[in-house]
Amino acid sequence: LDTIEGLDMSTGLRLALGQEPLYRRLLARFVESQAGFQEKLEQALDAGDAERAERLAHTLKGAAAQIGATRLSEDAAALQMALRGGSPREAVEPLTLAVAARLGPLIAALRAQTQP
Repeated sequence: LDTIEGLDMSTGLRLALGQEPLYRRLLARFVESQAGFQEKLEQALDAGDAERAERLAHTLKGAAAQIGATRLSEDAAALQMALRGGSPREAVEPLTLAVAARLGPLIAALRAQTQP
């Protein structure tokens, strides 16, 4: 796990109180809950549901921080703030792309590392 780009295992493990089994469960929960983030975000944006889109970004921000994916958390925070501020979709698009560029590879790497 310590070789996964974008994941600071020492931070995540510290936040899991040094309990590796707990940390691994948090990683699995992260993959399960955030794998469909991009699709859900696009659906919310297409429907004009800025509140739901902001909530999705907020949830990703917290979940990423909890596992030690600091840069992803920062990108999600920027996306959340843009959505909260009512930024037009054209302004939000680069932020969604930045999140996707970090989230997709992280999900794939975590799946590869945690599968039996």
